[in-house]
Amino acid sequence: MPRLEQNPERDNALTTEEYVRRNFEPSDRIAILVLNRESGRKVQRVTTAEKLASERWQAWLRYENEGGANVYISYNSLRQETQNRTKADVAAIRHVYLDLDKDGERSLRAIETSNEIPQPNYILSTSPRKYQVIWKVEGMKQAEAENLQRAMVGQFGADPAATDSTRVLRLPGFNNKKYQQDYRVEAREFTAATYSLSDFKLGIGQSQTPQQERSNTY
Repeated sequence: MPRLEQNPERDNALTTEEYVRRNFEPSDRIAILVLNRESGRKVQRVTTAEKLASERWQAWLRYENEGGANVYISYNSLRQETQNRTKADVAAIRHVYLDLDKDGERSLRAIETSNEIPQPNYILSTSPRKYQVIWKVEGMKQAEAENLQRAMVGQFGADPAATDSTRVLRLPGFNNKKYQQDYRVEAREFTAATYSLSDFKLGIGQSQTPQQERSNTY
């Protein structure tokens, strides 16, 4: 795989609205989670990507974030009319991803030099030396996507909890409120490609079994 080179059309981090529009169809239904760890307040809402990118929704999320809540987004399209985020609610796999929460710099270097996976679409800087890596995909079944993510976790040392298709990850453009000082989550774009299972050369199969996941999956 070639060295990661940022898309020359975007020298700066993407705005939240740009990120949502580039990753989903306007009618895709996705979950948004706001979680305030200090107060214990947790709110999940399901809406379309088109509405999420609107100023009304962005204003609400900014208000929640300024009040101490972390902001998360689901990465796969949900069934029409559902307000839940279970595996049975997933309508289409739009992404696979890795959460590099330990030794993130080393894991990024391994991803950069690997010949077994394609170049990521986005790398999110979520906190100092921690990253989330996103690939846009199409034509994958739910089990295929989850098996692929487990294989990549084993290969690159990512978080084994972030392998289910209903996982939420941080939404770029908002502050990570986990630390004493806010850390702004930013997304960098590297390619606009959309990948299929055959682009990943990790030798995965349907028979792979899940690794033990952490109890807190949001």
